[in-house]
Amino acid sequence: MKKTLYLLSIVALVASCKQPESKKAASNTIQPSILFNVSDGSNVSSFNVYRNDDIVLQLPASSAQNIDYDFEDVEMYLEDLDSLKYTVEPLFMDSTNANVDIQMELQIDDSAVVTQNIAGITYGQVAELNYTKK
Repeated sequence: MKKTLYLLSIVALVASCKQPESKKAASNTIQPSILFNVSDGSNVSSFNVYRNDDIVLQLPASSAQNIDYDFEDVEMYLEDLDSLKYTVEPLFMDSTNANVDIQMELQIDDSAVVTQNIAGITYGQVAELNYTKK
């Protein structure tokens, strides 16, 4: 009787240690990333990057021209995703010389899905990219 109880308790412990299977398959995930190039960052102190309306990153700016920035976002589940909107907000040091061009690209799993050039961004303006799942 003791051996049977001992074996049953070991089986119960082993069964309880088994990790539950994920409800969402790994193939149903995506890895979005945003890449952007700034024409002249000499008057920009940093960039705020937003996903939808939530800030996800603040990048310090470089004073050089035509600098590439990239941000790899968190892994997302396809069934939770209807659309994505990324916004890049340049934070200018001086509003009198505030004028940059930003070329943006949204990649999903290392494949470009949306590209846009936004010219003449001035103080208080932002660059946006929108993606809608098909």
